Amino acid sequence: MSDTQTKPFFVGEFTHSVDKAGRVTIPSQWRLKGDGQSYLGIPMPDGTVRVLPPWQIEALQEKVSEMAKLSDLAGHRALTSVFSKSDSLECDKQGRVVLTERMRRHVGLKGKAVLTGEMNFFTVWNPKAYAVSDSGVDATQLSELSKLGL
Repeated sequence: MSDTQTKPFFVGEFTHSVDKAGRVTIPSQWRLKGDGQSYLGIPMPDGTVRVLPPWQIEALQEKVSEMAKLSDLAGHRALTSVFSKSDSLECDKQGRVVLTERMRRHVGLKGKAVLTGEMNFFTVWNPKAYAVSDSGVDATQLSELSKLGL
């Protein structure tokens, strides 16, 4: 990956330490060029945290702006439910983001985290939960990708 790439793609899996302050290092090949990058951490129902990079945040903001109607109470409740539990994650000069205490509890992190790439974003896992869920690529998973048009 080039040092000048501004939109890295997120592939692979990495196990990193989580320090007492909740900082976890983003793999070097996933880092964005420049300082002060903000990511969005969204807790998922499966006990993981999905982390969106800045360009995905922008796309999400545009979609929400286009679709959120004042009269759509159920839509607003869904937005509140998801985004009130989400956090902005600032990346420091060492390429670390701080996972809030709430996010660390949600994932069940104690000392280590597994970060998995999902092309346009990455996910933070509890290492034990990831080990249980990781059975390699199989025909069912490839079928699911087919449903996504891939």
